[in-house]
Amino acid sequence: MTPPLPLIEKQVIAYLRAQPQLAGKRIGTDKPTPLDKSTLPFVQVQSPPGGTQDQVHTRPRVDVEVLHTDRGAMWDLTAQVHNAMASAGGELVGGRLVDQVVVIQLPGFVAWSPAVPRTIAVYEFVMRPALPA
Repeated sequence: MTPPLPLIEKQVIAYLRAQPQLAGKRIGTDKPTPLDKSTLPFVQVQSPPGGTQDQVHTRPRVDVEVLHTDRGAMWDLTAQVHNAMASAGGELVGGRLVDQVVVIQLPGFVAWSPAVPRTIAVYEFVMRPALPA
């Protein structure tokens, strides 16, 4: 029997919100409306199709977008998010042990609008059920 599917968006959002360097940052699945200086910065976490699963590991993927009011601040927040994602290996995320976080796509600039710069990265979590305490 394969392990149950993780609710990866919810789990990654909770994990990122718990990181001290991201305290107070807006992190969620749906971009705020309007998308302007009053609602930015924002970190969007979404689970795209893909990933794999076997008898032991589930490998869900997440797309992480960082949107900000200017390019410099966008890159600063992107670095904080990327470092937090990279440090998830060996941690419990949503009750599952993360053996490894694989960077599928490094953060890169993808224009949203002239007023809202953003980066997008793709991460794959190699997870297994947590052992009972």
